[in-house]
Amino acid sequence: MGLVRRIFYKPHFVLDKFEKNPFGLKQQLNGYLRNFGEKNPDKFFYVIWCVSGAGFFANLNRVLAHIKIAYRLNMIPVVDFENFKNIYSEKEPTNGTSNAWEYYFKQISPYDLKEVYQSKRVFFCDGWVVPAAIGEQFPDSNENFFNGASYKKFCEEHLQFQEAVKNELKKYDHFFEQRILGIHFRGKEFNLAQLHPFCPTVEQMFRYTDEILEKYKIEKIFMVTEEKDYLDLFIKKYGKRVLYSSALRVPKINAYNLINPRPHHRYSLGMEALVDATLLAKCTGMLCGHSNLSGHSLKMGEHEFTYVINNGINHKKWYVARFAFNIKKYLPAKWGGLLDEVTIKERPVTPALTH
Repeated sequence: MGLVRRIFYKPHFVLDKFEKNPFGLKQQLNGYLRNFGEKNPDKFFYVIWCVSGAGFFANLNRVLAHIKIAYRLNMIPVVDFENFKNIYSEKEPTNGTSNAWEYYFKQISPYDLKEVYQSKRVFFCDGWVVPAAIGEQFPDSNENFFNGASYKKFCEEHLQFQEAVKNELKKYDHFFEQRILGIHFRGKEFNLAQLHPFCPTVEQMFRYTDEILEKYKIEKIFMVTEEKDYLDLFIKKYGKRVLYSSALRVPKINAYNLINPRPHHRYSLGMEALVDATLLAKCTGMLCGHSNLSGHSLKMGEHEFTYVINNGINHKKWYVARFAFNIKKYLPAKWGGLLDEVTIKERPVTPALTH
């Protein structure tokens, strides 16, 4: 089976060959304590890193989880995406830094990496923690951190955008002068990944978009997708009602695997994901499937309504997962097809006061 996998199974992302074990640490970390010098003997630093192949919002959720863990342990969190590279890391400094976290966000403590790696007590986290399992791995009897208001509050307290992000967001302020439906239409490799949610189909997205446009008196559609074919289909059907950011979109293949299609390509992919998710949170309502990006937008926004399509979860075996979506989308749910369930939530709108 190993030989078959090597021949037929292609990874979703082709990663650059960065150093895998900074500081001589073991690859599979469960936590590792190091002494780098005599600085800050009264402080305990908690270095946050993430497995290199994860997407932007998978990384973000891991960072948020580890910030909270660090505080529980009375440690000082610091994010290191400089020594621990990921798929957004550029080979040259970008926006004045080699730390891919600081491309987009300010460091979460007053200490920079240079000082941390001259300090006496430095703990490296487990970069493989899965955020969805945080309740099991780091139980908290008082709250579920990854739900609603607690997530939004924690993000607002700990995620400070760099000026480059703020400037990019300003370009789209005019989108939100009208009632606008935010759509996140995920696809591509997500439908091939083991134990990942199946994405919506084109038919489902059109069906629910039509319902929403009529039901909620929506004027415009803000379309977020990495698949050019999906955007083209929406423009063909809804015309000038469709708005979208300048994010790179390509048909069929994953943009991470393109070889230098533009300067600072990896950095730009992260910027585009962050900007699109932030804009989705500002929309009147949202239509999406299950993904980390849409999950972030749903929890950060104050939408009047949300439609979340559930098509079920892909198989745990890679050789089944590679083909399951393309088979299931043609079958009724009762015969093992996609579930085609939708969860609709509506938030009461407070009428404007009149004088």
